[in-house]
Amino acid sequence: MEGDLYVIGMLSIHDQNTHSPLQCAAIKTLAGADLAEALDILPGRKIGFLLINTCSSPLLARQRLLDLHTGRLVLPDGSMRNSSVILPYIMGYVGAYASGDSMAAADTLTNIGTPFVQVSPASTSPLLKDRSTYPYFMRLVPSDDIQARVLLNVAVRLNASYIQIMYDKTAVYAQTLVQTIQETVKNNYAKVCIAQKIAITPVNEVSEYKWIKDELRKKSSARLVIVVLYPTEITKIMDAILPELTANDNFFFLASNSWGRRQALIEDKTKLEGSLVFSQEIPQDQFFGSYFKSLDPTQTENIWLRYFWEARKNCFFNKSFERKGKTGMCPDNVAADYVDDPRASLHIQAMYALVIGVNQTLSRLCGPAARSMCDAVHSDDLVKTLKTVKLDLYNTGERTQVFDDNGDGLVGFKILQVTRNRTVSDNTMVYKEVGSWKHDTLVLDEKSLTLPRGQTFTDINCPENTSAIVGLSVSLAAVFIILAVIVICLLRRLRQTARRQASTTYSTGHGANNNSSMSADSNSADYSTVDSPYDPNSKETRECYRHATSL
Repeated sequence: MEGDLYVIGMLSIHDQNTHSPLQCAAIKTLAGADLAEALDILPGRKIGFLLINTCSSPLLARQRLLDLHTGRLVLPDGSMRNSSVILPYIMGYVGAYASGDSMAAADTLTNIGTPFVQVSPASTSPLLKDRSTYPYFMRLVPSDDIQARVLLNVAVRLNASYIQIMYDKTAVYAQTLVQTIQETVKNNYAKVCIAQKIAITPVNEVSEYKWIKDELRKKSSARLVIVVLYPTEITKIMDAILPELTANDNFFFLASNSWGRRQALIEDKTKLEGSLVFSQEIPQDQFFGSYFKSLDPTQTENIWLRYFWEARKNCFFNKSFERKGKTGMCPDNVAADYVDDPRASLHIQAMYALVIGVNQTLSRLCGPAARSMCDAVHSDDLVKTLKTVKLDLYNTGERTQVFDDNGDGLVGFKILQVTRNRTVSDNTMVYKEVGSWKHDTLVLDEKSLTLPRGQTFTDINCPENTSAIVGLSVSLAAVFIILAVIVICLLRRLRQTARRQASTTYSTGHGANNNSSMSADSNSADYSTVDSPYDPNSKETRECYRHATSL
């Protein structure tokens, strides 16, 4: 879309290709092309928009930004112009969704020559707090060091102090959140035990995730499982393990904000009943839902939307070449049952925050009629202005501060519980709001919490004295190893002493005539060089002990 000024959006339309990070995998059916539309609604503004598909790959994000800023990118408007023609008119960036993509983008946009401001709607890595490294990065959401603390506070409130963690080891977001949870446990939660971490590498087939249920069962008494995964992996993993879990597998999932209020993740999954989910959300934009449902996927400028619906509905549109394995033609109202992604509103508000901040900066430094970024505008000025921007984030009619002094967001969490819809007879699963975190305060309605099969939260406890027993076992094992090594050394020393004594006896008995002039004092001195094997101060004993304690 053309305009006087341009916003560049960054979003992962396709999944990451785990085998080739410079290529994309399949198109995403969750939080992909639909969120691209959320970045493209600015009614009444003459602002152009260009979207970069990062494919959840930091390498691709960096490469495509460099292509854009070196003029190697051909604009997708049919004009065959290269990207150099819009560079003077770029007002800033919105995105990315994933922390790894945002870090790669923030580093590139800071060091590309003329720095650009970047506003992320959802990236939460604590590493992005560092303003010496990422001076022009801002976000609507708080850092994950806060989320780690809130997750653990919820676990403690549920008396679940013995926990497991299941996470995507390839995602920066998951890596840093899990590391932050560990550090927070070590420093502030002495009674919480992390039984194990189950590190997951994304794969294509659902069946390849079945091993996870066996890993969970290895620590079956650690019933609370913190889940730090992206939606695509959540769907596959739950499809793999839930059918195989029995009534004895009383695992209780507590999911980070990457799960969110996504209905597709819980449809027909009755074994998720009782699980808790964090959602970083603001009220849905009243305009976006009707706007998105009205789009014709075959006519929109969003070239990915047609493929999004074909993959999501397993259907095909007219003139589509990808018909194999599809159930039939996509209906005209293909988006009729679409439920807004909870992150759509965050993307919309991130766009509004950037545009408002740029407008205010242009009016102040370039004049109210400015239609381009004048020389007086610098990204430092834009960052200062953005920190003062206020938006009606919660549809209350009251505008509130969007960013704190560091440029981090002030949007809190909602805590949702997966439960059955009691108003219908089928197994429809829904989210019920049972708590929240806002302004550093946790609210949890424990009376409204429910668990299936009559379980109680007090059953989810850290095994008594687990840490003490483990520590004692390790200490005793170390002592036994040290003693065993010392005994072996001493036995070896005894044999060596015996051989020396035998050799000395032979020499003194058969060589007396040749050594008749040797005094008793000299013979005594020779024997004194042979240390007693039982002497704790002997050189050999000290070496044995030093060797043992170094194991």
